[in-house]
Amino acid sequence: MIPELDNISDGEIVLLIVDVDKYHKAVLDIVNFFCDEKKGKGVFISISRSYERLKNTFKSSNISIDRLFFVDVVSKIVGLNVEDSDRCIFIEDPTNLVDISVNVQKLLCNINNKNKFLVFDSISGLLLYNKSISIERFIHSFCCKMRSWNITGIIMSIKGELKEDMITTISGFCDRTINI
Repeated sequence: MIPELDNISDGEIVLLIVDVDKYHKAVLDIVNFFCDEKKGKGVFISISRSYERLKNTFKSSNISIDRLFFVDVVSKIVGLNVEDSDRCIFIEDPTNLVDISVNVQKLLCNINNKNKFLVFDSISGLLLYNKSISIERFIHSFCCKMRSWNITGIIMSIKGELKEDMITTISGFCDRTINI
């Protein structure tokens, strides 16, 4: 478990920078913490792993996804034949950051729970498809929306994959930055 998770306040937005060898466990810990321990409901935005793969990973780790909705940004670009469901929206184009934002908002509006949360996995993945400045603008806009929605947000990145000036900029949009 990531000890710092216990200290995250409702509505707080955290930039979580994780060593690559701890990354997958960190994702499991975060989802387990917000869904099972806090009994929250939220949205998981995945840039690097398909909804199907995440579903299987969470299931094999005994983490229920009944309280989780997904925005899958990877399945369609790798050619998987997928269709939107009540649990997951599949994004056509990872360069269409507005589409990601609109679909996250659509899912969050349908969640009735005082402990709403969002996990963004990850900024590093978006860099494959977008320029740094576009991502910074997107994250800024997204952080403003999360504050207006009063939800807790975890924005993840793999340590060493973002330039220091980008980390500084995005950290300024968040309430705090945690390195693990």
